[in-house]
Amino acid sequence: MFPTAFLPDPLPFSSFEDFPDGFFTEYEPSPDPKSISGPDGPSLDHYSPNCNSAVSLEHSSPAVTVMDERKRRRMLSNRESARRSRVRRQKHLESVRDQVNRLRLENQEISTRLTMILYHGRCLGFENSQLRSDNLNLRQKLSEVCDLMLLGQSPQQQGLILPTN
Repeated sequence: MFPTAFLPDPLPFSSFEDFPDGFFTEYEPSPDPKSISGPDGPSLDHYSPNCNSAVSLEHSSPAVTVMDERKRRRMLSNRESARRSRVRRQKHLESVRDQVNRLRLENQEISTRLTMILYHGRCLGFENSQLRSDNLNLRQKLSEVCDLMLLGQSPQQQGLILPTN
């Protein structure tokens, strides 16, 4: 297969507990690689897993860390603003749904009341026409009685029957 010269040297550690503290660190890439580039282009030292080396510290300037901090704060602020916006939108949506439900109930109540009012209006219209008809009949009979009285005859002599109450 491969000559042993090409194989990597085995690690001097037998388990994870044997590694020195700080050997494994989190990977923290720079958001703007152009800001940390050297004369030969972007420095790979800044992207190395072990960010505690002196080489990576000499490439990071206070301006870069301030910009990174500003970007981080702005990102956190934007996230919080988005969260507040989602909460406001959810509350507004719930409010609109409540208003729609309330207006539907109100519309249903008004529709029911309108139906009842129209029904009672028709009943009163029918009763009113009955009363007008009765009024007209009574006026005619009263007119006939008045005519008979003027002639000096009693209604019974003429054959008229008056309603009794």
